[in-house]
Amino acid sequence: MMTYRYLTVLCMWALFGAFVCQYESDAPDTSLQTTGETDDRVSRRDLAWSMRQSKELHIVFPTFQTGQPNPYREIAEKLAGAFPKDWKVTTQSEDAISAEDLRNSPLVLLGREFQQSDILQLLEQLPFEEAADHFRFHEETYDQDTDSYRLFLYPNPNSRTPVFLIGGNSSDAILAQLSTQEGEDWSNIFWRSWGYEIYDGTDVLVRGNFRDRDWTFEPDNHFDFTRREVVNFNSEHFRFHDLSGLGKTYIENLAAACEAQLEELRAFTGSSRKVPVIDYYIYPTIEEKGLRLMNTEEGHLVQEHREIHVVINETFLGQHTHQDIKLILHDLLGPASKPFLREGLAAFFNEHWQEKGADHWAARLYHSDNLPDLEELLNDERFERESPLVMTATAGSLISFLVKDWGREKVLEQYGQWDELATEQVRELAKKWHQYLAAMPAPAAASTASGLPYYRGFNFAHEGYQIYNGYGSALAQQSLEKLSQLGTNAIAIVPYGFQRDPQRAAFLGVHHGAGGENDESVIYSHAQAQALGMYTLLKPQLWVSGSWPGDVNMQSEAEWTAFFDYYHRWIRHYALMAEMRKFDAFCLGVEFSKATLSHPEAWRELIRKIRGLYSGPLTYAANWGEEFEQLAFWNELDFIGLNCYYPLSKDDQPSKNELRRNFSDILEKAEKVSRKFNKPLVFTEVGFRSVAHTWKNPHAEADGRPYDPECQRVCYEVLFEGIEDKKWVNGLFIWKWPSYLDYQERNPVSFTPSGKPAELVVQQWFENKLGR
Repeated sequence: MMTYRYLTVLCMWALFGAFVCQYESDAPDTSLQTTGETDDRVSRRDLAWSMRQSKELHIVFPTFQTGQPNPYREIAEKLAGAFPKDWKVTTQSEDAISAEDLRNSPLVLLGREFQQSDILQLLEQLPFEEAADHFRFHEETYDQDTDSYRLFLYPNPNSRTPVFLIGGNSSDAILAQLSTQEGEDWSNIFWRSWGYEIYDGTDVLVRGNFRDRDWTFEPDNHFDFTRREVVNFNSEHFRFHDLSGLGKTYIENLAAACEAQLEELRAFTGSSRKVPVIDYYIYPTIEEKGLRLMNTEEGHLVQEHREIHVVINETFLGQHTHQDIKLILHDLLGPASKPFLREGLAAFFNEHWQEKGADHWAARLYHSDNLPDLEELLNDERFERESPLVMTATAGSLISFLVKDWGREKVLEQYGQWDELATEQVRELAKKWHQYLAAMPAPAAASTASGLPYYRGFNFAHEGYQIYNGYGSALAQQSLEKLSQLGTNAIAIVPYGFQRDPQRAAFLGVHHGAGGENDESVIYSHAQAQALGMYTLLKPQLWVSGSWPGDVNMQSEAEWTAFFDYYHRWIRHYALMAEMRKFDAFCLGVEFSKATLSHPEAWRELIRKIRGLYSGPLTYAANWGEEFEQLAFWNELDFIGLNCYYPLSKDDQPSKNELRRNFSDILEKAEKVSRKFNKPLVFTEVGFRSVAHTWKNPHAEADGRPYDPECQRVCYEVLFEGIEDKKWVNGLFIWKWPSYLDYQERNPVSFTPSGKPAELVVQQWFENKLGR
């Protein structure tokens, strides 16, 4: 995978966003109040709220003798420097902190061998027990000099303020684990979603979370990597570390393939430079890899440590992500002079990239009018921030063309020192490259709506934003299995992009951070669902800061042009991924009610491009009301998508018959649109919270309404009864079902029917009636 400079910022926003979503709403945690329960115990969310409100933090380290260097002072200053300027962050030795601040202020204790009595008393009440030559955590002793730990966002026993603890068996061990932050934003130490971590040097041994509110050990959220068996195998240039149980024969064959690849690269480059040994780590799942490394990518390279980390299973063949090729080329040729040369030459040698190779996918991009301009590949900043799928395919194809057009020697010469091209040279080169792509077969005609299944589905929501409970996790697998047991035959998978200002066009990045809706987690849950016999709809959505996509409304035509350019680049990534990974349907937009009604031709052009890239059925998910009823381009799509949150009644206590009559009126509006365009309709979203009067405004937040699962149940009955015999309706995707099953216990007034009376209603209709 490419390393992007802009992703440092993006990933930090993602980490902070995940932290905010879980722990930093606009109020302390009151989730249980709506069920009539009370709980005065402090939660992680309460602690985060406290810290956010105070904007204060004291970083405290041990006092050293006069003249003796203090190894923690510089680290403390780096930590302090990671916070916004309006925060009051102090760094001080233990003899300078007041007893009042120790009791009542957010606190970081950094180091070992504290002497101050109040700090020692505080440490005795925290989960890590320190001794002179070891520390203990949950009945386990860690006695190596290289062992250290971190405790995140833990309640101060003397107040409702957070404590962070960074300690270990030696100063060297503590500094070693903190060295993993070098080159990153130091503030992500505080915004991590883990409760604790234990390290051996820079290697993570243990990660986990405490049970919220009672702060006891939670076995299901404790991940001990010291108990994993690792099978090692060495070849001439590779040390393989198999954590997947692939077996000796598989690893021997992989080693032979890697050594053969190295010799092919040596022959092509003509280089006799030495290739030092490469450590090659193999993981069974993206979850296992992510929990260990905080990186869930199918494969990634740690160049400075000469390490390759890949996932190999039925879904991912990480050995085909050409991480070893990039490292070997660096050994043989030195650093690439341009990012497109680094990625492109590696992809050129990887005939298995995304199964069919870079040339195949670049030709598809070209024939569908989705190929990036040559200028974009030559612009380092634009290349590194764009979709890795699009840019790797494009760069690999360009190298393939250049080897044929320029010859091997010139390509290798330019790899080390790129000669900038004049504008006319770029145009001429692009023309010849396009001729090369034009000679390749055009993609087959796209599918139409004929043969669409009847969707008995859910929007499968990535909840929790932690590696072990979001898309791609074992808990997500369990959640999908429960859906299958309910009779579900389809899911919509919903990765989010982020737009800060609804009235200002800006680049839309693809999320890559571990724990988010990144590509690999989306792909893995898609594969899990298909293995269970479900259809998958890929439904990317924009999260608009403080707003929603319906408010996207540029202030000039120039801004609209920029918006549609940025949006095309973003949605193009997901359309290509949907084609590569064989998603069953694709939704190219969600609820852009102003953008669609004001600029239908821009959407028609977007549909034309995406249809050439993705060969399955296409839809758009329109917001209920004016957008859905007035949309002009339904004829360009394979089925009509309606996000149906029409109110069913304005009354507090309507009869069920009134709800039925009102829903019948809604269905008449929907049928009118379906008949006008002669297209089947699918409810791409429809759902109800388990709150009182949920029929009044189904899309709205709970806003303090009490928990009322019966209101939700009645609305589901009305929904299913209403659509049962409607031949123009081709199914629905209920909003929503969480990626881990105990989500509803923590969020009782959420949309999900999981574990509520409405779940049985869904099961009865999905199994026995709907679409049968």
